[in-house]
Amino acid sequence: MSEDTSSAEARLWRYIDSDEGTLTQFCLKIGVQNVEVQKVNLGDHLFNLRQHNADTIISKNEQSNRGDYNLFFANQMYSEAYLLHGLLHILLNCNQIDIGTDLNQFKQLTSNYTSKLKGHVLLKNRLFREAYSEMINAWPYRRKVDGAMYHPVSYVLRQGNLWELDALKDGPCILASCNEDNWLDFMQAELVKKAKMYQELDLPISIWAVIESRKLVYQKKVTSKLFMKQAIESMLDKHQPDWRKSCQRWEEEYVHALSSSERIKRGLLLSDRLAHHCSRSDQLPNEEKQKIYSSLSHNKQGSLIDTWLQIHDEILRLYEQLGLEDEKDEIYQKNYIRKRHNYIPFIESFIQALVEQGHFHS
Repeated sequence: MSEDTSSAEARLWRYIDSDEGTLTQFCLKIGVQNVEVQKVNLGDHLFNLRQHNADTIISKNEQSNRGDYNLFFANQMYSEAYLLHGLLHILLNCNQIDIGTDLNQFKQLTSNYTSKLKGHVLLKNRLFREAYSEMINAWPYRRKVDGAMYHPVSYVLRQGNLWELDALKDGPCILASCNEDNWLDFMQAELVKKAKMYQELDLPISIWAVIESRKLVYQKKVTSKLFMKQAIESMLDKHQPDWRKSCQRWEEEYVHALSSSERIKRGLLLSDRLAHHCSRSDQLPNEEKQKIYSSLSHNKQGSLIDTWLQIHDEILRLYEQLGLEDEKDEIYQKNYIRKRHNYIPFIESFIQALVEQGHFHS
């Protein structure tokens, strides 16, 4: 690789100040749908995140063993591209993630490549290069001077095993046999062990999780709660036709709450926009409907009304959470745009104007 080519690659695959919004936007840019990237503290219980996988970013090289595997795995060929490797090792190895047409084609195209060739090819891929370049601050490029070498270690559940994909090793390795119910516990134990080891070596470590979009999680809950509300109302209409008279005030308060809070109104609008991603309340899977009917069948009429009132509160809280998620997305987008703007010409012009007006004196 010539010096000019190496310099050009360094400018593209340079270290970026990663944050949740930037990495989530990157996933969207390469065609991935309905996921977000979240930073994780080791004290958090990973099950609460309902994540697809976790990605640890560390600065340590290790020896490894290679075994047979049926996973996408690419060796890290350029240190600063560690985020790309970490994310792709997750996105391309989780069948439940909608990775879009372009990533599917890339995955199929490289399926028979060696891990080193995959590492070279992904760095030349136009989709990845364009998306990555948009994540970079529009500030003049400066090489790192601290000599740090970053690399990702990703963890995925595949084929009944917890896999570790370290881009600086020869290939992925199996850490434990596990399933959907316990793999997060195994992974958390592994992360704690890794973190302790690197902390003893005074090496920094940060942990990121690729999780299901919070908006869709809340929307699915809203859909389920709305169906339950309608089911209770149908049962009460059948067995206690005049029940609405005694509950009219509560229904009016619920309707008022929907329109009085700006955040709840925002969440309600977002819920309407998300309706095409999730089934409407009357289109829930039959299995879920039967679970709801079964849970309600044991309730007495008075208890049904209490449950009905409780569901109103839960729906309001879910709409509020959706409103918060909408606000978060707006902040992400604004920060993403600000990052790409080069403020240096403005700063230079502003300082020059101050000098010309006599505010600065030599």
